[in-house]
Amino acid sequence: MKAIKFLLFALVLVPMANCRNDDVESPLLMTEEALCDIEQYAQEIGCHLINTCLVPITDLGTETYLGFGGGLYENGSNIRPISHTQKGIDIAKTIVPIDTTGNPDTSNGKILMASIGLSNTNFEFKEFQKIVDTHEDKDQKLTIVNSAIPGYAIFDWIPETNVKTPSAWDIVHEQYDSLEVSQKQVQIIWLKHTTRNSAFLGGQEKHIDTLTQLYKKLFPILMTEFPNLKMAYMSSRTRAYSFDPATTDPEPYAYGSGFSVKSIVMGQINGDPDLNYDNQKGDVRAPWISWGPYLWANGEPRNDGFTWQCQDTKDDFMHPSNDYGSPKIARLLFDFFTTDETSIIWYFD
Repeated sequence: MKAIKFLLFALVLVPMANCRNDDVESPLLMTEEALCDIEQYAQEIGCHLINTCLVPITDLGTETYLGFGGGLYENGSNIRPISHTQKGIDIAKTIVPIDTTGNPDTSNGKILMASIGLSNTNFEFKEFQKIVDTHEDKDQKLTIVNSAIPGYAIFDWIPETNVKTPSAWDIVHEQYDSLEVSQKQVQIIWLKHTTRNSAFLGGQEKHIDTLTQLYKKLFPILMTEFPNLKMAYMSSRTRAYSFDPATTDPEPYAYGSGFSVKSIVMGQINGDPDLNYDNQKGDVRAPWISWGPYLWANGEPRNDGFTWQCQDTKDDFMHPSNDYGSPKIARLLFDFFTTDETSIIWYFD
């Protein structure tokens, strides 16, 4: 199917502007704002969309997109602030095996890491779980539970916006009832969410703000459902090979989800009380939050070499493919959690 669509589009393909910092001839680029003419891709879908004028947040540096700054952290940096890293290290050191009632149990207890999200999250975390389950060097008390649910966007995880029956949490409760572990043992999560029908929320800026606010509503719920939750690592969407608004989460909305994650992470770092994790500073409404691996990339390598090619998606150009996409993200997750200063403490023996 993809090959046929590629041939059809190739016949009419017009070379697309690549709005990069060093493209001095591009009329779409200004000194501080990296502008992207999204209209040139309007309603397009297919493998010909190898590259677009959207720039990975990790490569955007001090430039901005729609007023949102580049870099995973402040001032265009992709390096987590030292003070926040140290807080994460301190919290990671408190993670010990606990039993099903939530009490420390170094003999028979477990350290649970769960995923929360929708279909993409589920597919990718399933592959990550396969790697971890066979990794001999990991802490043998570490147990992976894939609680992401296909078809359930972030709206469906928040009671005031959910319209589905069963709700996401009904499904999660049933899942844990069927396992020999409990939600009280979850201390770490990987969180990757998105909205549904993103193109109809009122524009790119509105979508980014909506997803940010929904994340803020979700965190207190996570703290209730997982009462011993201490750490959350967040990722935004992989790239879609679709700009068709009729698809569930097309570009540039998949791209924009990265700015929502950044707003949450930087909000906590900057002391937003709605994201407070320190009981010395008031009511705890969230775990300690950090970026996990950043997943968005064009079909050509970003600065660190990572790409997201058409073969990495299924025939809908949105979901990760079984043979390429999901294993690729699983490897990014594995590389992150086995090297990050805050996760190696609880991941390894």
